[in-house]
Amino acid sequence: MAKTARELVIDSLRTCGAISSVETPNANEIFHGLGELNGLIEQLDLESLWPYTQSRVSFQTVAGKNRYTMGYELPITLDVSRIESTTENIVRILTSPTPHGYVTNSRIYLRGCSNVADGFYTIKAVPQDTAIEIDYTTDLFDEDPSDAVVAIEDDTADIVKHRANRLISCAVLDGDSFRPMKEITVNEYYSHCSTGATGMPSTYSYESTYPYSEVVLTPVPDGSHTVELRYSFKIAELSLDAELSLPSGYYGTLQYQLATLLADHYAVDAPGVREEARKRLARIKRLNSPNKKKARNDFSRRRGYYDGLTDSWGN
Repeated sequence: MAKTARELVIDSLRTCGAISSVETPNANEIFHGLGELNGLIEQLDLESLWPYTQSRVSFQTVAGKNRYTMGYELPITLDVSRIESTTENIVRILTSPTPHGYVTNSRIYLRGCSNVADGFYTIKAVPQDTAIEIDYTTDLFDEDPSDAVVAIEDDTADIVKHRANRLISCAVLDGDSFRPMKEITVNEYYSHCSTGATGMPSTYSYESTYPYSEVVLTPVPDGSHTVELRYSFKIAELSLDAELSLPSGYYGTLQYQLATLLADHYAVDAPGVREEARKRLARIKRLNSPNKKKARNDFSRRRGYYDGLTDSWGN
C-alpha cells in the first residue's frame, strides 16, 4: 500500500531525531514538514530528478507564425468555498486548490456557477493564493455554495498544456515519421536566425518566461506542420494525505533528504543521516543520468572503480 505525504513527514522527523520513534508530531510540525517536502520536490524537479514529471504534446503550426506560448493543462475543476462581490462589477471566487498560473488580464472560461453566467472573463486581479477576481456586471451578492464547482479553461496559450521547465526534445512530422529538430539557444536565435525565411521548421529555441513560456521555431513555418514536444514540468504541490506512488528507492531518498532539512530546523546534530542522504541522492542521480562516452582514456593511471554513467572515478 502506498504511503502518504503525512507518513513521509513523520518518518523524516523520526529519522533525524526531532521526535522519538513513539512520538506523534503535532499539526504545526506536520504542516511545516509538508512545506519543506514540497520545496524539496521542487528542487529535485528542477534538476530533472523527480519521476513522472515528463510529458509530450503535439500542436499544429500556423503559416507566418514562429512563436508559440505554452500554458497550463486545462480545464481544471476547482472547489468553490465562497463567491463574493468586492466592488462594483468585480466578483471574487475563492477556490481550492490554488489556481496556479493565472495573472491579471489573462482570460478564463467559467462554467457551472449559479450566479455567474458561463463564458469567458478577464481576470482583474489575483489578490491571494486561493482567489481570482473577474470583471462581471451583476447586482452585488454574496454566495456560500454548498457543492458548487467552477471549471476554468484558458484560451490564452497557443499550446494549452503544462508550462515546461525545459524542453527535452522537439520534432516535426515529415511524411510518415517525426524528424528531430536542432535546439539552439535564445542568443543564437537572435544573432543568426532570419525572421524572413520560411519553410518546414528545423530548429527551435525555448524561452522559459512566466506565466507562459515560448517555443520559437525557425525557419518561420510556411503552413500547417505537426510539431511534437517532449518536456519536463513542475508538479502540483502535495497535500498531506496524497498517496506517494514512487519508483524503488525514491521514498527512502526523500525521507533522508527531508530529514537533513528538518534536522537544521530542529537544531539536531545528525551527521549519519546527512551521509546516508548524500549516498541515496547519488544513487538517484546515477539512475537518471544519460549514458555517456568516456571523455578520456586514463584507465592505466587511475585507481579505484570507474562509473561509466557519470564519467568519474570512485574509491
